[in-house]
Amino acid sequence: MVLGEDVVQLLPKYLVEEILPRRLEGILKNLERFSGNPKMLHILTGETARLMAFLHGSSLRKGDVIRKLEELGDEDAVKIYRAYLDGRKKEFGGEFLAEFVNSRIERIRGDPNANPGSGAVAGIRTRVTGLEGRCPRPG
Repeated sequence: MVLGEDVVQLLPKYLVEEILPRRLEGILKNLERFSGNPKMLHILTGETARLMAFLHGSSLRKGDVIRKLEELGDEDAVKIYRAYLDGRKKEFGGEFLAEFVNSRIERIRGDPNANPGSGAVAGIRTRVTGLEGRCPRPG
C-alpha cells in the first residue's frame, strides 16, 4: 500500500468514466456474495452511499460525503452512511440494504447529473483502488 501525497504523480491515472461500470458490477456481485453477512452488507451499502456522493462532486472526506448526501436529499443514504461511520451499530435489515444498493446503482447508471469528473479528481484518478473499495477510509 502506498500512502502520502509525495507519490501521487507516480501513480497511474485512470478516468472514472472508464472504471465506473466495472466498479458498479463489482458492487452488485458483492451484494450477492455478502447477502448472508450483515456486517459486510452494511459496509458495502456505506461504500455505495459514498460513491454516490463522490459522483455528485464530494471529496472522500467523511464530512463532505455527509454534506453531499444531505444536499442530494437522500435521507436513507445519510442514515446508512452515518451508521457506517459509527461502526455499523444501527441495525438495518438485509432486504432494506440490498434494495438500497440496487436502487442506487440503477440511479447512478441513469443519472445525467452525476459528474464523475467533479470530485477530488486528481486523487481519484490516481487512486483507482479507492473506487475498487480497497483503500483505507479517508478523513
